[in-house]
This record gives sequence, structure tokens and C-alpha cells, in this order.
Amino acid sequence: METFSCYHQYIATALAREMNAYFEHSEYMKRRFQQRDTRGNPPVYTKPDRMKTEELRLKIILLTANYIEALANNYLSVKLAAREFEAIEQVEILKKWTALPGVFLPEYNFPKDEAMYDALKMLIGQRNTIVHMKPRIMLNGEVLKKGSPSKRFNIHKYIEKWDLLPLHLIEHLGKYDSSHEYMKFRALTFIDDYSEIRGGQEPIL
Repeated sequence: METFSCYHQYIATALAREMNAYFEHSEYMKRRFQQRDTRGNPPVYTKPDRMKTEELRLKIILLTANYIEALANNYLSVKLAAREFEAIEQVEILKKWTALPGVFLPEYNFPKDEAMYDALKMLIGQRNTIVHMKPRIMLNGEVLKKGSPSKRFNIHKYIEKWDLLPLHLIEHLGKYDSSHEYMKFRALTFIDDYSEIRGGQEPIL
């Protein structure tokens, strides 16, 4: 009898709860900064405010990247023989989504000029920056080591895109693959658990 490990189910549900926490915090901060004191000044953005925001963003980036990679490995594991899967296991995440499905899906296409590719590439880049983080070191105003600073971009807009990026990737595969293996993979993604916790949000990509 064929069985599957499913620890990534917990990654999916943990990610959904962190997404909820992030967007609730974001809405709270938005409402708060619409307020003004007697002089018309907005509230001060405190260190605890920033810490909470950045901690939530950090968890979303890492959990989303983990979930995305788990999905790719799950799909490839049901499509490939054990020896074939071992041969490609160390391939980078981006190629697992953009190129490897084309090995057994001749019509497969992952356009690099569309929003899904941009969201996926940015996510992986942010994950790598965090996981392989290096400190910036300065002495008397001189940069001794550049470190690995994060790319400056509107992270909130990307979190909105990353929210349903897993669903978009799963559905993109389904456009080219209607096999039994894909249906098995689809059932093992736990994307429905994710969507239920997130409250059935509509795709933003």
C-alpha cells in the first residue's frame, strides 16, 4: 500500500495562520495611522511596531518558500521514479517550477514575463537573503563588508501576491497535466486547508 508523509500540511496551515496575523496587523496599523493628535500629527511608528511587522514578514517569507518547495518536491516525486527524483532533488526551487515539469509535459510553459514568475522569483530571492544572511560591517563610516541587505521593494504588495502563489502554481500545473499522478498530487497539497483558514480569499496575481 502506497503512503505519503504529509508534514507539509502543517506548513500550509501554519502559513495560513501567519498570513491572517499579518493582514490583521496591517489593517490595525493602517487604522491607527489614520488617527491624528490635537496638532494633526500621526502616531509615532515605534520600535515594537516595527519588530512585530518585520517578524510577521519574516515568518511569511520562510514559510511560503518552504511550502512552495515542498509542493514542487511532492509533484516531482509522484511523476518521477525514485532514481530520477534523486537525480533532480538538489535542483534549485525556481527550476523545479519553471523547467523540470517540461521533462514529462511537452507543452509545459512558465512565462517569465508574467506576475506569477515575478512573485516566485522575488520570494526565492528574499528567502535566500534571509537564510544566507551576512552582516554589514562599518568602521568610522567606511563599509568594511557589504553584507547582504534586502532588496528595497514594496513588500506588502508582494505578500498580497505570495498569499495565493501556491494555489496559482498548483493550478498552473493542472493546465498541462490531467494525469492520475497530478490528481494525487493535488489532493496532497492541502491547499484547501490553506484556503479555508485564509477565508477563501480571491487571487490577487
